Amino acid sequence: CVFILGECSVKAQAFIENKGQIRDINNQMRPDILFVGNFENMKIYLRQTGISYVITKVGVSEKKIKAANEKPIAAEFSRIDLNFENCNQYPKIIAENPQQTYFNYYLGNDANGITDVRCFNKIVYKNIYKNIDIEFYAGREDGLKYNIIVQSGGNPDDIKLKYDGIKEAESAKDILKITYSFASITES
Repeated sequence: CVFILGECSVKAQAFIENKGQIRDINNQMRPDILFVGNFENMKIYLRQTGISYVITKVGVSEKKIKAANEKPIAAEFSRIDLNFENCNQYPKIIAENPQQTYFNYYLGNDANGITDVRCFNKIVYKNIYKNIDIEFYAGREDGLKYNIIVQSGGNPDDIKLKYDGIKEAESAKDILKITYSFASITES
């Protein structure tokens, strides 16, 4: 899977485990998010049964510049969800290829913080469908990659991917291009 924003390819550095540091806009913990991949203009949230892509477009608002003689930054956000339909709701999830990097988060009133939050280059969802695994790779030069692996006894027809939040999708020569607001995802 290669993500393209305008003409630039986006690369993930690693998947960071969620030990309680990921919060929503109301400061509520998001235990449904297992890992987050930070990209140049995008975050990818790996959930138990899917992926959420949140893309940020940062620009200067010309109306505000003229009104205030300043250079304010305007940001737009776009989100797309990829859900694994009719899948195993509790696949075994394995984090592999740990990095030496780790993070410590000190949020709000928690003086002890959330410490030793690890980073991984590979996340595997075992038996997301019967005898079918998904492997996610970060830290690659060509962007985020995931493979869907059909093991012996698995049926490729069981794989159902549903995209929510897209504007349009087009398929040609083994490539699916998904477009929404100001960005696109190309899957091969």
